[in-house]
Amino acid sequence: MRKLILSLLVVLVLLHVPAGCLVRRTAPADTTAPDSSKTTTATGGRPTETEPAPSSDPLPTSTAEISPSATEPTTAEPEPAPDIFFQPLPAGQALLIDMNNDGIDEKLMYDVFNDYSFTLLVNDVATQPEGYDFLDGWFFLVDLDRNDGHLDLAIQELGPSADYMVFFYTFDGGQLVFRGLVPGTICDPYAEEIGSQEYGLGTIRLDGEGGLVAFARGAVLHSWYYDEPWQLVDGNLERIPQSWIPIHGYDPETDSILPELPVELKLNLPLYASPSASTTTLIARAGETASIIRTDNLKWVELRTQSGETGWFRLGSNPYFVVAGDREYFSEEVFDGLWFFD
Repeated sequence: MRKLILSLLVVLVLLHVPAGCLVRRTAPADTTAPDSSKTTTATGGRPTETEPAPSSDPLPTSTAEISPSATEPTTAEPEPAPDIFFQPLPAGQALLIDMNNDGIDEKLMYDVFNDYSFTLLVNDVATQPEGYDFLDGWFFLVDLDRNDGHLDLAIQELGPSADYMVFFYTFDGGQLVFRGLVPGTICDPYAEEIGSQEYGLGTIRLDGEGGLVAFARGAVLHSWYYDEPWQLVDGNLERIPQSWIPIHGYDPETDSILPELPVELKLNLPLYASPSASTTTLIARAGETASIIRTDNLKWVELRTQSGETGWFRLGSNPYFVVAGDREYFSEEVFDGLWFFD
């Protein structure tokens, strides 16, 4: 099941990724016998994540008719793909690589000993973070910022329910530095030949200038994913807040991403003119088609009605509950056309 879900996610993200020749450069890796007597262990943990706060000045609503772009896939001229440094590295072997451009090779080793942790060793510095189901055959050498003089290591966590995450590390000459934990995949973890993979088969897109776009799972309404920008700030990967996040649809017949999520109302849904409004001014009626446009990923969702008017509905005590009048309904009781998967 997890492999099928990943295949769907890769299809979704590849529809966003510009086509082009993705270049792989050779890493200066040699194998030597590991010296476990020099290894010291320091335990690392997951960073705490916070959701982006909604904008205090929401965008104005529109009463224009639904344009064809709201329900039809759009095409754009592909942009040239960036030259991204990407090298799969075998687990369980000692590798010699200059991580910080000082002319001295560091000794690297990565291994997975159980389902809940991995060990990453750089010289005499080791870390053993906790997680769930790490890729046990390979880890990856990348360059998040080609201008900072440091290479980076990426560790793929498969996670429960296809909640893929990537741990990023670098080495500053003395310490193993945790860069951040980013949602998505750095490779296709289920490919038969991971060691010969080129960059671009994962859902995380690097720009080589300290930025990346992750493939994050939405927290409200139904099962969906969105592009989440991250940037290196003082050496650490930080999520760039988005006030409003688009909710795209998917057309299985054309295998295309839609700019909005088409739905059909199952009951009358009162709508607010804006998230700051105190009373509803519009009703999306049962039996009508509509499209879900965007959300703050917390409490509010914007809807385009069949007539083309837009309004906002509020989420309830659970992020999958929709408030309609004085009641809360599970989102699938309100809309037909949502997606749910584990």
